[in-house]
Amino acid sequence: MGCTMGRRASTHTGLAWSAGWPVFSALRRGPRRVCTRPASALPCRTRCAAHRLDIRATAAMGAASAPTDGDEHASVPHDSEAVSVRDVSKTFRTADGPAVDALRDVSLTVQRGEVLGVLGAAASGKTTLARCLCGSLTPDAGHILIMGRDTLQEPRWARTHIGAVLQEASVDKLLTGREHLELLGNLHDLPARKRRHAIERAVELLEMQASVDRPTGSYSDGHRRRLDMALAILHEPPVLLLDEPMAGVDAETRRVIEKVLREMRRDGRSILFTSQDVEEVHFLADRVLVLECGRVAATGARRLTARP
Repeated sequence: MGCTMGRRASTHTGLAWSAGWPVFSALRRGPRRVCTRPASALPCRTRCAAHRLDIRATAAMGAASAPTDGDEHASVPHDSEAVSVRDVSKTFRTADGPAVDALRDVSLTVQRGEVLGVLGAAASGKTTLARCLCGSLTPDAGHILIMGRDTLQEPRWARTHIGAVLQEASVDKLLTGREHLELLGNLHDLPARKRRHAIERAVELLEMQASVDRPTGSYSDGHRRRLDMALAILHEPPVLLLDEPMAGVDAETRRVIEKVLREMRRDGRSILFTSQDVEEVHFLADRVLVLECGRVAATGARRLTARP
């Protein structure tokens, strides 16, 4: 197995360092869907899919006002920001169609040790935002800082400080889950003892004991998502970026991922996750930001509450 593993590892090393994380992400594809109304027509509540989210209900839960002087996060100094996004825009252009503004002047922050939930319907810009944050897409304008450092200027440094789960992640179906974790540990230059400990911890947290030594081609959607999460947390990054991590998974995997997010928060990690589920954001996030047609529609504080 050692020789086979070595050949496969060399095949994927270039992709891992050039495209980012997870190791086997298919990151060169375009976005699945984006709002097709131009930015000048916003707000596009009658046609944009974001209209289907009950923004008023979200506001009633405490998310529809920007932080004020009395907000617990309003006076936090900038050196406490784990993620800082300033005026980020991204436009997709096609040969035979109009330009599409996927993101327009988006600004946000995630404080160290904070969980930010980004809420929005399909086509609201969540996936484009996540891909810009982790470096698989380059924004047309704006700045993205991770722990105070520019991700565009220092992409290799950013990779070691971010763990990401993206919608378009893929795995080598012939490799086992453990082999994927070993490969990523090698790419992050983890010493052998630390790598073994990190793998066992990730396997235990994601409850993958029964599947980690099977080829990933036999995995269900839920087990593949657990592997994605294990890859994201393996090198103990201070920042986690998760694009709809619980979309389309079974109830047991949802429970496991919620448990891991709470564990990461207790460890002091900073987490940004996207979701279409108002209840999910309500129970997991400290603060919520609502995206609508590529723009920030609302933002505010959220009390962390245990799911009943």
